[in-house]
Amino acid sequence: ADGLVLSSQALEVDESSMTGESDLVKKDTTKDPFLLSGTKVTDGYGAMLVTGVGVNTEWGKLMTVDSAANEKAMERLDAQLEAGEITKEEWDEKKEELGTTEDQETPLQVRLNDMATRIGKGGLTVAILVLLVRIAKFLVYKYGSGNESYGHGKSDSE
Repeated sequence: ADGLVLSSQALEVDESSMTGESDLVKKDTTKDPFLLSGTKVTDGYGAMLVTGVGVNTEWGKLMTVDSAANEKAMERLDAQLEAGEITKEEWDEKKEELGTTEDQETPLQVRLNDMATRIGKGGLTVAILVLLVRIAKFLVYKYGSGNESYGHGKSDSE
């Protein structure tokens, strides 16, 4: 959500996801009171009056403008193809360059995909470690101690 700072104490925000700048920005009620969706509070605390959510945030407006511009460009391409101004191959190339708005991921989708990937890699790592420990345990019982029965505690000869 976008909003205005109502009160703050040493509030610093990382706006790199919106502006690309890696420097932290100090926020207060007088100098720079605007907080943007997708940014992160790195220090301090404060209260905010929400001014926009969803497509009504700066990020949402940016995505809407990008989407509208893409749609108009696609319509122009379709018209050029129908008029014979461009070939089907040129149309395919230009359409691929433009991409489609459905293929663009929201910041939340990007974060969720990243988290799902990390969880999958972590689970695979744990599974491989468990497998290696079980194999090592089997080999120690089988060949290391002279015990022929794996995991039963006593051998048949005792």
